[in-house]
Amino acid sequence: MPQVFEQSLFLSKEKTFLFLQFEDCFGGEKGGGRPKAAAAAEALRRVHPGVRARAEELRVPMPGHPLGGTGGELEREARESFSRLDQLVQR
Repeated sequence: MPQVFEQSLFLSKEKTFLFLQFEDCFGGEKGGGRPKAAAAAEALRRVHPGVRARAEELRVPMPGHPLGGTGGELEREARESFSRLDQLVQR
């Protein structure tokens, strides 16, 4: 069951991720919490030790949102992320 998460956890968002821990919202970069993908994979392994879960940090923009930035860097990252996501789904 693929789960895609972008960004880090913040207190304003933690209610939407009930299987994550309060502590996951602290100690990360930029004043936020842990990366969502890493926290979610760890939580799944805690709930079901037999599950094979690993974190994949991808930049998948929300549909309709502009890919700002300079020199097309965000667009390149998004294309690489979509390519990686396609590889993961094909498994």
